[in-house]
Amino acid sequence: MARIIHVYHVDKDAFLRGNIEPDPDEPDLVFERTPTYVEVLEQLRIELKWMDTNDVVELEGRHSVGLGMHVRWKTMRIYSESRWVAYKEVVAESLDKALEIFATKKVVTSLHLDLNRMTSPLDSRSPPPINQEILNEPPLTQTLSPISKDQGELLE
Repeated sequence: MARIIHVYHVDKDAFLRGNIEPDPDEPDLVFERTPTYVEVLEQLRIELKWMDTNDVVELEGRHSVGLGMHVRWKTMRIYSESRWVAYKEVVAESLDKALEIFATKKVVTSLHLDLNRMTSPLDSRSPPPINQEILNEPPLTQTLSPISKDQGELLE
């Protein structure tokens, strides 16, 4: 069982539900002996033509934890040799008859932006800094004289 791996990479929803109909675009990997995690990744890149070494390939294994006719799918992220061995052990102890993995290619962009290289466009819209000389000047004051009776009548 551990020499054949069914690989899915097109429809993750169908993979998680347990696909009913086979997809002709989904390859099966066949090995002479039980492969290591690195061997699975290498063969998978060749089969799917994902040869750019900068791209990251993520694997997720599927197995049923249901009993009898009750199928309940669980997934397990596989990103190391120890997780690969654990996944194979889980499948071997279950009612599953094959290893099934979903492969996702994460494209790493080579565009590097330094957002701190230029000043913010908001800096040009902010008011200029306050001149320290203005802060040291005494505030403007106005001396008010008392209102006389004649002025009070005019205000009314």
